[in-house]
Amino acid sequence: MLSIPQPHQETPPDYAGNDREWEALQQAIAKLPRHIDIPIFIGDKEIYSDHKILAISPNDKQPLATTQQVSQQDIEQAAAAALAAKQAWSRLPWQHRLAKLRDVEQLLYDRRHEICAAMAIECGYTCTDAAAEWADMMGFSHGDVCHYHALNHRKLSRQAAENTTSYLRALPGFTCAVTPFTSPVVSYHLPLLLALCGNSVVWKPSSATPLVTWIFMQCVRDAGWPPGVINLLHGPGNKIVPALLRHTQLGALHFSGQRATATTLAGMLYNTEIQRTHIPKLIAETAGNSFVVIDKDSRLADATDGVVAGAFARSGQTCGAARLVLCHKEVAAAFKATMLARLENFKIGNPLERNVEMGPVISQKAFTDICAFIQRVRQDTHCQIRWGGRGDDSHGFFFRPTYIEMDSRPPSWMYQGVYGPFVICYNYENMDEVFSVLAGMYSAFTGVIWSDDEAWLAQYLPLFTAYSDQLYINGNTTRTVTHEESFAGHVLPFISQVLVTRSHTRHFGKPGVWEWLDGKPTNS
Repeated sequence: MLSIPQPHQETPPDYAGNDREWEALQQAIAKLPRHIDIPIFIGDKEIYSDHKILAISPNDKQPLATTQQVSQQDIEQAAAAALAAKQAWSRLPWQHRLAKLRDVEQLLYDRRHEICAAMAIECGYTCTDAAAEWADMMGFSHGDVCHYHALNHRKLSRQAAENTTSYLRALPGFTCAVTPFTSPVVSYHLPLLLALCGNSVVWKPSSATPLVTWIFMQCVRDAGWPPGVINLLHGPGNKIVPALLRHTQLGALHFSGQRATATTLAGMLYNTEIQRTHIPKLIAETAGNSFVVIDKDSRLADATDGVVAGAFARSGQTCGAARLVLCHKEVAAAFKATMLARLENFKIGNPLERNVEMGPVISQKAFTDICAFIQRVRQDTHCQIRWGGRGDDSHGFFFRPTYIEMDSRPPSWMYQGVYGPFVICYNYENMDEVFSVLAGMYSAFTGVIWSDDEAWLAQYLPLFTAYSDQLYINGNTTRTVTHEESFAGHVLPFISQVLVTRSHTRHFGKPGVWEWLDGKPTNS
């Protein structure tokens, strides 16, 4: 018998309020190795080269680690190692693979403080943000386990022609996972999910996060996974990924990143000149421009906290970052005043300090891109920077949280792949204007609607579902709920679905369109 619990939302470590957990984090920070040379992982080998990639801390520009610049031979060997491991791994009973994943889960739980320390030092996440990302990753893993378990226990139909057996088979050849720096620990989910389903994987993570990925590969090794099931390559993506996509035995690409990159990779993957006996699969998660709509009947203090959490968590460098706020003109002045008062006391600085709300951005390139974006904003006569708009890269890559107001519809260039701590506010008069603006956003992973007007929600909620994969009522764009999230972007989703989550902390004076009893909806 295999006992599988229902998925649950993992509780993040409370570094802000729990002294014991804060002390555990400090110990992990002190023990985290510095100036180490991190290998690439191919089969049962840890490989070093003469050509290195330097990773520096965005907090103070100090060197953290080096990793290896892979060669063409390394890429070919990684694919060969994955193919060599595939047959035995895919033929294991699914319960055995699932048990292996749960072993990794346990190690990731045991090393949670070390993982959070690595994110804070390497990515510039505050300790609270790092804890939230770790919990999100664990939640996705729990959901994968339970979903895969359910697929293997599907009920048989009652039709006359009865299917007595069903098999979930692995994809042909090997698979490739490509993940960004924006969610380096949630990205564990991509190679783990591919492997759980019987596939072997070549994983290309961001070269900016070698410590985070090194800890993961140690957990995979310590959990006793067969060599070659997950192989890890560091180096420039424009060299590694095209070489893998040209391989005739590639079965699937699981990609998370920018839309332009995804479409380029899709063109490479489906190049008709490559002779394959199968059609490879593409799962592309291309998020990055989430929205918040504030109705005139909203609790502005709570809505402001939701906007700040969505826009500036992880320095605005996350898939669900709130990029656009649409605020009703009747409450625009009050929202602006509340927002500026909140930013007045917003603390940025070293993310290793306990009360800091936002740390640096990931790299010099990210800092430079944000500065160029803000300069373009300053040149637009329809834009006004009401707060922030300045940065300092003398000792680290710090940029102030930036609040931008527009008196016309935001142009498309504002949504084109710049990740940073800025949010754009546009004040609307009617709902036709709202949906017209949202139609101009090419990508929306999450959306939030703030309103206490039940009739308004009942009327417009179905329309909002066309513009976002995840839709939250009275929340923030970076919130995740285990087993209720589709980990896929709006543009190229693997499965097309819309999930609506409602905050249960609300208390209405009288029943509205829905009543909420014990967190469950009942139609009135």
